[in-house]
Amino acid sequence: MKRVKKTNVVNECSCEQCGRVWVPRLKKPNICPSCKSTKWNQPKGKK
Repeated sequence: MKRVKKTNVVNECSCEQCGRVWVPRLKKPNICPSCKSTKWNQPKGKK
């Protein structure tokens, strides 16, 4: 029998607020690990 290696498909997340790109531990993270923004997946709004 052949041994088959399992490969994990990794999706990178990127913060729209600070630009950080990271590999999340969860499928959909709650906050950006760098800037702690809860709106990391929404584009920056105009002030």
